[in-house]
Amino acid sequence: MGRLKWFDILFPSNKKTNSIPKTIKEVTIRRRVRKSKATSYFAFMSDNEYDAYERAVINGTDATFFTNSMITHLESKATEYRENTDALNKAAQLNNKGICLEKSGKIEKAISVYEENIKSGYSATHSFDRLVILYRKLKRYGDEERLLYNAIKVFKEKSTNMDYQDRVNKLNTIIKNRK
Repeated sequence: MGRLKWFDILFPSNKKTNSIPKTIKEVTIRRRVRKSKATSYFAFMSDNEYDAYERAVINGTDATFFTNSMITHLESKATEYRENTDALNKAAQLNNKGICLEKSGKIEKAISVYEENIKSGYSATHSFDRLVILYRKLKRYGDEERLLYNAIKVFKEKSTNMDYQDRVNKLNTIIKNRK
């Protein structure tokens, strides 16, 4: 009898039946999440998730309840954010290292650092811009052309794409005039 009352609470219906859910999908499992933990997900919350959090704050409780799918979604968003932040920090460190190497006159080492930064896959323009300039100064037009076409692919959706396309046109003019 106790088990049936538990199901009646979870699955209220107009008529009293002793049936249990047909599939596990009919059961929504909710987990208790402390407000402090929920706050760490704040930036990634959908409207429904935020509403659940807001109800907990308004009611003055120390926790809110999220479904497992909500928690999984928030955890994946938080992980994605941490990975993007780590990639940005690495890109910034490599850019700063390249700048220092350039200032100290170690151009070849700076080029290798900028190339490493591009290979890491984080799409930031600084390394591309500096390499284009360095390759032009060193008259390494083949490397410059390769880099510009790579930049056009990487930044195909951004306004900087036109800048790289203009640079390709200028480079083609330089190469044509050299012949």
